[in-house]
Amino acid sequence: MAFFKERKDIFELQFEKPNVNFLVDENSEAVKLYEMVRKLDFNEFYKRYSDRGAVAYKPEVLFTIYMLSITEGILSTRAIEKKCQRDVYYIYITEYRKPDHSTIARFLSKFKKEIFGLLPQIVKQAKENKISSFDRIAIDGSKFQSRSSKKHSMRMESLIKEEELIARNIKKLLNLIQENDKKESRDEKQIKKWEAKRNKLEERKIKVEDSKVELAKRQEL
Repeated sequence: MAFFKERKDIFELQFEKPNVNFLVDENSEAVKLYEMVRKLDFNEFYKRYSDRGAVAYKPEVLFTIYMLSITEGILSTRAIEKKCQRDVYYIYITEYRKPDHSTIARFLSKFKKEIFGLLPQIVKQAKENKISSFDRIAIDGSKFQSRSSKKHSMRMESLIKEEELIARNIKKLLNLIQENDKKESRDEKQIKKWEAKRNKLEERKIKVEDSKVELAKRQEL
């Protein structure tokens, strides 16, 4: 007896979501980073979460996409929003929910103290798990080499100082994200003002043209 595969409607195939678990590399730094973040203590975040309104994004998710975006040099919540819409690793972390830039920015603004408090832990774990992207985090010109290339005799004090420096640089980058957001918001408001002014001029132009046509008709009578 012949075997016939089940055929799905073409529209169903078009809108069916792919399983991102099969699209991401479980050994990638992004997946490892998310697994590390999920082991951190987020109780202080949840204490301030509201039970009202829409279901909130888990702090583990938003914290991870901030850390991941920083390691990739993405320093704008609008750019992070696009990543959450298009990048398979961000989609994997957010589970298709795709937070907008306002939600992402609000999380940093509201939980900045708690986020900064977790940085030493995540940096330490990143070093221990050889997440090399954290070694490249620097905005003051400092260069870090991967731990595997360092001599095993490096003193613990030097490692601690390096971890503290990386954590400080992450804080600077998070602050820079907020500054960039403010600038983009100002630019967005200015663009909206220009568009509103242009629309008014267009409306005025149409009214003038209509008036000219009406006047010409009256003169013909």
